Amino acid sequence: MHESFAQRVLPSIRGDDPDPAAEAQACLGLMAEQLVDAIKTELKSDSYVLLDWADHQNIGDRAIHVGELLTLGEYCRAKCVYTAHVGNFNAAKLRQIPADIPILFNGGGNLGDLWPLHQKFRERVIEKFPDRRFIILPQSMLYTEPAALERASRLFRQANIMIFLRDRQSIELAAEHFGTDRVRLAPDMAIVLSLLMPRLLRARRGKPEVDLLYLFRRDKERSEARPESVKGAQLSDWASLEPDWNEKDVRVPGASRLAATLGLTEVLKVPGGRKSWLYFIIGLRQILKARRVVTDRLHAHVLSMLGGVPNTLYANDYHKNRAFYETWMEGLSLCRFEE
Repeated sequence: MHESFAQRVLPSIRGDDPDPAAEAQACLGLMAEQLVDAIKTELKSDSYVLLDWADHQNIGDRAIHVGELLTLGEYCRAKCVYTAHVGNFNAAKLRQIPADIPILFNGGGNLGDLWPLHQKFRERVIEKFPDRRFIILPQSMLYTEPAALERASRLFRQANIMIFLRDRQSIELAAEHFGTDRVRLAPDMAIVLSLLMPRLLRARRGKPEVDLLYLFRRDKERSEARPESVKGAQLSDWASLEPDWNEKDVRVPGASRLAATLGLTEVLKVPGGRKSWLYFIIGLRQILKARRVVTDRLHAHVLSMLGGVPNTLYANDYHKNRAFYETWMEGLSLCRFEE
């Protein structure tokens, strides 16, 4: 049985009377520092291309995007020379970028055939630019079709690529099919935001408004194994995924000033960065309104950990949530996992 990251580091950070939130913050800070070092080691450049960032309303994917821009721009001191999502990618523009600048793909939970649009996009870019260096930022991996896995295996084994996986189950599968020299274990990119949290939480406004937030997904990753609703609990998905959400109304008073206070103004000038920051702040405020969170969304769990909110993470419909929890968070008293 493998120890989680938290179980390995807790003896060195736990005091005689540990505070769960402080303990989690210390652990996530160490996790973030190791993640930044790993990205620096593989980047080997003062410039980068970032493809497949999330141009949609999922707050978790937006938090990943902010974590990536923070890591690359602030901590790696690298400049984004071109970025695109699936819908606006331009191969001709990418060909104009010097060949020694690495091409990075957004992290998340879409390495495989569960969300095929993104995997097919990665494969198409790698095929069109066979002489370039690629980095896939931390992902969970799932393949249900052997033919799709075999196709990815052939392509990745021929490419100059490093693939970061965010749980042990994913990295074991990736090592078997893509090669051990092409894979590396690392936590989710949103974890880097823990390095901002002490200052972010000092700017927190108001006290929790609800005792319990049930935040559960409604898409194809949802699991039927979810708890009975409790009287008085607030039931929701991410606020941005609720039926009454209007994309045109993505405004957060004070968010730009907060970004400037944190030194993120230049980082968030990367296309898509400002809107991802707004979504992240919206999601964080949704979490901080609760005294406790129960969820099957991985990033509702991650944002709860970042915000020091006690939380229970339930399984989604494949290994992603359980494997991430067992790899990184198990042992922290701020959270627990349920099937």
